[in-house]
Amino acid sequence: MDARRYKTIEQRALDALTEKGMLLPNFDVFELLTRHNVKYAFETLPENVSGASMIEGGLKVVTINQSHYPNRQRFTAAHELGHILLEHNTSLNISEGSSLPGSVVLYRNDNSSLGSDWKEVEANHFAASLLMPRFLVDQEIVKFRSGAYLTESNVTSLAAVFGVSEISMSIRLGKLGYL
Repeated sequence: MDARRYKTIEQRALDALTEKGMLLPNFDVFELLTRHNVKYAFETLPENVSGASMIEGGLKVVTINQSHYPNRQRFTAAHELGHILLEHNTSLNISEGSSLPGSVVLYRNDNSSLGSDWKEVEANHFAASLLMPRFLVDQEIVKFRSGAYLTESNVTSLAAVFGVSEISMSIRLGKLGYL
């Protein structure tokens, strides 16, 4: 992803929060979906499928794997919202047995984090930017940083503030130049 697209996605995520009045750490991502007129449901999905999103006739729906940890569910919801707001268009046939009407747009699975599909890379960046906006990370990091470097304990504390996994926080801090 080129630097200009990277910044555009960061701005889209910030706009999605700002226009709905939810610009704070660890906001309710499911309330944000609702405010963007996205219906969501928790369903039993295969373990390697985190979620799915679809748009059909103006109806926007996100499905989240109900067996995943809450932080994983938050990231999945943000990722799927990214697909919707970034207007990714990749229709797939609906999985047999799913309660979703129409056609599934995208689903998140083990391959999504490999970086081989630009839409998945963009949705992951959108989710990270949404859940951990640059300026909020900058504000919070001064509270936890001891010395020139962040410690593992700092990363754990920041992850808790933003309601994300330590891995997600570490990746975001790396992309922001803190690690």
